Amino acid sequence: MIVMKKSPLLIVALLAVATAANGQAVRIVEAFPKLSFQRPILLTHLGDRVVVAQQDGRVFWFPSERDVAQVHELIDLRNRVGRKGNEEGLIGLAFDPKVRENRHVYLHYTRRPQKVNVLSRFTLDERYNTADPTSEVELLKVEQPYPNHNGGDIQFGPDGMLYVSLGDGGSREDPQNNAQKLGNLLGKILRLDVSGDKFVVPKDNPFVGADNARPEIWAYGLRNVWRMSFDRETGVLYAGDVGQDKWEEINVIKRGGNYGWRVYEGSHVFKREEINLSVPYEGPIAEHDHAQAKSITGGFVYRGKRIPSLVGRYVYGDYETGLIWSLKYDPKTGKATKPTFLGHAPQITSFGEDRDGELYVCSLNGKVYKFESVD
Repeated sequence: MIVMKKSPLLIVALLAVATAANGQAVRIVEAFPKLSFQRPILLTHLGDRVVVAQQDGRVFWFPSERDVAQVHELIDLRNRVGRKGNEEGLIGLAFDPKVRENRHVYLHYTRRPQKVNVLSRFTLDERYNTADPTSEVELLKVEQPYPNHNGGDIQFGPDGMLYVSLGDGGSREDPQNNAQKLGNLLGKILRLDVSGDKFVVPKDNPFVGADNARPEIWAYGLRNVWRMSFDRETGVLYAGDVGQDKWEEINVIKRGGNYGWRVYEGSHVFKREEINLSVPYEGPIAEHDHAQAKSITGGFVYRGKRIPSLVGRYVYGDYETGLIWSLKYDPKTGKATKPTFLGHAPQITSFGEDRDGELYVCSLNGKVYKFESVD
């Protein structure tokens, strides 16, 4: 996520009710009007509970009810989380697929005072109400040369592995060319087996045994994947990669894929002198120029029941402009439809799903919004 100046596009009066692909009206409304958070950056669920994480290191849960007025603290890591830059802090959270058995929750955060990303496992109490900060087991630490582009998302795939996004290390133009170097973890998506006490590299990761390559890497050539998600039906991994000068992009992440940064920004050449024709690059399935988007926020494929027109469509947006789109991707052909405008929400930090696959939006203004159909 990149925090930038307000775009003039935000001044434009956008429709409160948009039309989805098949003509069904969709609106975006406050999900929990009585609640407000401080820089909420993530929403997920634990059964029928909604879980919201704040950038400062606090995580809360509450019943999935519109009139809920009280939240419960799951964990407080403010004494460990670094927040010097706009992009540092608590940046990722995922519950273990077997959380009801092992009570494990994973957090990805930047530690203070060092510039370092930490991936840790914590253990919930027997009622899943709180996670003890003293239960922390560090699984991975990655040093960052700059305070921005920490990436941050962590998601369990349908294979039970934990996928971790890491930015290119920061500054501008990836000055160390980290994203194209397989010898480090920056500008990558990792795939880890965290079923044991420590993480293990899965044997079928694409660079296991390769010379001068880190075996944890699943995909590379990424600038700063702030949010990614798996389609709960097809297993396809979608990622929003934040651009620099002109282009924001949505990618479908494939095993061993090189997504081009810093040679390409989206499908456009960024550093022509570094093009290597022997290395294939994966192009985005969608891209937006900076007239529409300036800091892309990856979303989810809608698999809920309340908005039939959105089923199977990937919904995503932009932090800076607040615009939200949807598209349909076909895994068989590898092609996507043209993005369709879906709505608007202020300062979009993250999208989220509840247990039933209904979609929510977190805003830096402290509010959580949700998608509804208009009868």
